[in-house]
Amino acid sequence: TVVLRFVIARDGRLVDASIVRSSGVVAIDRGLLESLRAASPYPPIPAEIPGNQVEFTQPIQAARR
Repeated sequence: TVVLRFVIARDGRLVDASIVRSSGVVAIDRGLLESLRAASPYPPIPAEIPGNQVEFTQPIQAARR
């Protein structure tokens, strides 16, 4: 499990992204960060959510299939 922290601006731009807790596998950690950055810009933050940006902390579980 990797825990990512990322900040999205009101207009959907990715402002910052980092790993809070590593999976212990550098390739997985790096791939998830690269995917997060490649998916930017995101949809704009809904008007009912206050502030100029929103910070998320998200655990992501990777599994080998």
